[in-house]
Amino acid sequence: MNAMEAMNQKAREKALALLQPTPAQLEHGLELHKESLVVDAFGFAPYSLTRRAVEALNRLNEQGSTLEAWQDRRLAQRVLDKAHDPEAREQCAIAWRDAGVTGTMQTCGGPGGVSKTIRHFSRFFYVWDRMPEQIQKATTSEDVRRAKAEGRHCQFISLNGVPGLHEVEPDAALNMVESFYHLGCRMMHLTYNLRNVIGDGCVERANAGLSEFGHEVVQRMNEVGVLVDTAHSGRQTTLDAAHASQAPMAASHTACQSVYAHDRGKSDEEIKAIADTGGLVGICAIPYFLAQAGTIVDMLDHIDYLVRLVGADHAAIGTDVGALPDGPEDLKVKGFPGPRPKNRNWRPEHISSSPNVSDECRSGSLRWTNWPYFTVGLVQRGYSDDDVRKIIGGNLLRVLDEVARCADR
Repeated sequence: MNAMEAMNQKAREKALALLQPTPAQLEHGLELHKESLVVDAFGFAPYSLTRRAVEALNRLNEQGSTLEAWQDRRLAQRVLDKAHDPEAREQCAIAWRDAGVTGTMQTCGGPGGVSKTIRHFSRFFYVWDRMPEQIQKATTSEDVRRAKAEGRHCQFISLNGVPGLHEVEPDAALNMVESFYHLGCRMMHLTYNLRNVIGDGCVERANAGLSEFGHEVVQRMNEVGVLVDTAHSGRQTTLDAAHASQAPMAASHTACQSVYAHDRGKSDEEIKAIADTGGLVGICAIPYFLAQAGTIVDMLDHIDYLVRLVGADHAAIGTDVGALPDGPEDLKVKGFPGPRPKNRNWRPEHISSSPNVSDECRSGSLRWTNWPYFTVGLVQRGYSDDDVRKIIGGNLLRVLDEVARCADR
């Protein structure tokens, strides 16, 4: 058993210890997961961390790299190494296998500058070109069904915002929506935590809602077939977007504010408004969005609440995590030694609380490779097979199909 397999096994044991399913529930849940179309509504394809990658990062550190260059290299390695490093490819293949996931809605950049977004985009295209036998780009639900039938995996492209929003004129920013649709983008955030020219994000103390330009952005997304995502948007921005959108929309990776109060969660009013568009709300696997130190049980509690509120047709799982192995036992990545800029995506109370929670989504019950046990947990809580299939992938595919139909694509 290699390091990735060992990490996955320990995470499975933690999930099972918390769930304690009966043998019949375990067997049925694992079989249902295996035969279903499983699509993460907002997740990251498995990452790798090999000896060669660690050595390269540490050399960069020793050479006096800037923080931006060091972070970009680390991100590039996680995405690219599997395309040309056998060890990295094996790590990722194991994670895909253990998760039993066919597809993910993968962030490929944004909301920064256009050139930075294109650079990150290009890495995924490189991997898809080099590894068609394992992974491909997806733009339609049929791509997922084909990948499942052929024993492969696929990724939809998502963006954390409109690229170039603060470096181009409004008309050019609107055109970016269509340009990136042509490149494969099928979901896009309106805001990322903070305020932008579209609207207020979820951590802003104000609650100004969608701007006039924001209404234009929602309309353009509807017209070209991009799913409007408000996972990081403020409450009024979310409500305004739901009222403005002529197509189903989403909060792809969030939690229920009524279950646990966190700014990244959605209120009952927001959830109902999203459901009224025909859209979906994806429950995440981030521990401190779910509870003080959330586990797989807390994630299932949020799903239960969501389904009771708006029904299983509007529920999904958008983990917002990915599987990353530990590096070599005798060699660790050295932290960047220089100063880091202030993290303005969160208020101080969010930043100070995050390090104090468990590492449940990396090595515990919420690890991405525990996806089969998310399904087991739903079976254990009495969901029908049809409703489980909707929650673990079917609803996302339905919404993407409906967004495309609304745009006549």
